[in-house]
Amino acid sequence: MTDANLLRLKDISVRFGGLTALNGISLDLRRNASLGLLGPNGAGKTTLFNVIAGAVRPSTGRVTFDGRDVTGDATSARSRAGVARTFQITQPFISLTVRENVMVALTAAGMAMRQAHGAAAEYVDFVGLRAKIDDAASGLSTGQRKRLELARALATRPKLLLLDEVTGGVDRPSIPGLVETIRALHAERGLTMVVVEHHMDFLGALVDEALFLDQGEQLVSGSLAQVAADARVRDIYLGDAHV
Repeated sequence: MTDANLLRLKDISVRFGGLTALNGISLDLRRNASLGLLGPNGAGKTTLFNVIAGAVRPSTGRVTFDGRDVTGDATSARSRAGVARTFQITQPFISLTVRENVMVALTAAGMAMRQAHGAAAEYVDFVGLRAKIDDAASGLSTGQRKRLELARALATRPKLLLLDEVTGGVDRPSIPGLVETIRALHAERGLTMVVVEHHMDFLGALVDEALFLDQGEQLVSGSLAQVAADARVRDIYLGDAHV
């Protein structure tokens, strides 16, 4: 029987020397669910992302993905298993075109170069970059680079998509279209998502549930409305004007 939870974290702690970045984090993430990670700077959100992606191995605890213990698996193995991520600071191959950037992801996932040339267009179309498909990535705006990051992540055909500050640095008029593209990913492709996003208005359009971290501790979890209404969250992070 298929486990209803795609991702499970059990008692995850991460220590860097004398610094505890995460302390005893546990969560069960259902298939096709979308989770928002909230917390102030330094709360441990990026470290938790890196644990899920395989870039950081936990000091204690266990990571289970798609029914298998992947705690010791590196990033490349997690990617092959179906974990993809975007980065807060985009990292395109700036000398390559938009299509070629996506082709890199497709061939890394095992697709032949001849097939990748045509297949890349599907992902470029989906993220709304068709008009830029043969332009160099160096000429893209921040918002367009965020869309390219999405296309490259999708090209690995993930089961779990980790989105790190996807609206960060994007001009405000472009954000609704970007958010709508991500909503379509979740609705049409059934992707499970974990999202770090500071814009609460947009996060509310993207996630079903939320987990609030503070100083590496799991403070509160539940629906986004429940988390946002928690007095501790208001005191630490949101402020009454945001609730």
